[in-house]
Amino acid sequence: MKSLSLLCFNLENFFLTSESLAPSRGLVNLKDSQKVEDIARMLKEIDVDICAFSEVGGRSSLEHFNEKYLDSKYEIQILEGNSDRGIEIGYLVKKEISFNLDLITHKDKILNFIYPNDLIENEKAVSNGQPLVHENQKFSRNVLELQLKEKNTATQFNIFLVHFKSQWDRRGDDFRGQGHRKAEAEALAEIVKERQTMFPDAHMILTGDFNGRVKGEQQDPEFESLRKMNFIDVLEHKDLPQAEKFTMAQFNQGQREMIQLDYILLEEKTRSSINKDKSGLVRFKDNEGNQIPLPKTLYDRNRLPSDHYPLLLTLDVR
Repeated sequence: MKSLSLLCFNLENFFLTSESLAPSRGLVNLKDSQKVEDIARMLKEIDVDICAFSEVGGRSSLEHFNEKYLDSKYEIQILEGNSDRGIEIGYLVKKEISFNLDLITHKDKILNFIYPNDLIENEKAVSNGQPLVHENQKFSRNVLELQLKEKNTATQFNIFLVHFKSQWDRRGDDFRGQGHRKAEAEALAEIVKERQTMFPDAHMILTGDFNGRVKGEQQDPEFESLRKMNFIDVLEHKDLPQAEKFTMAQFNQGQREMIQLDYILLEEKTRSSINKDKSGLVRFKDNEGNQIPLPKTLYDRNRLPSDHYPLLLTLDVR
């Protein structure tokens, strides 16, 4: 029996080259080198097969990271998405992995969503006999599908990496981005159902930063379409108390709240393959291998390698 490991991780503004900074519109600086080293040390310790990253500063950042910090042991799998500030989603896949790979972008899928103010302008244009001013939205970043087909067997995994719309409503007409995220969740559910029909024996895995609470005691309404699919959250599978199901520390007026925004979601038929001991939340460690305490302040959090914690899934592949 072999194992396959997947790490889901929002790297927080992972810009490593001057080239990668250009699309960011000067909103960020290069990632702190110590934080990059800490992330690399963690990946080497886990020896993960597949990294599913979000907030990556494009291909050049992943190439630099792989070559300088990871001994070029991974293959880069990334395609440009729809981000307006240069944060992409992408994979690192260990070169020695025994699967054939296909990478598919869904960035051009049309969502069932138009911003309310855009809809008003469209209605005015139609009433004046003019063409529509605004089109339906697309994914705010992308859905990047990685198909893994094991050589010489029928085993297949379809991984769907997402980074949904943030909760920042900078336009002022989509409260906390819920409308856009709802449309993204519905479109993802549609894509996955199509793949389930196309590949009935394959294992579907949904992962990434959903920017909201998909599962758990507190749930956001925009993800109902995903909950209806009855996928398993890897943290739920570990039977952890609710207080230990988190991937981020948020601070509001100095008060800390531990929340889960990142997920690895699996079909029920994959449950028996989950290695519980090698799956779950990954905590950050210092240079001496000691676990770093949870941040008590925003200052503490800003010193961590990322503002998100990684999730690890290990499957025993028969």
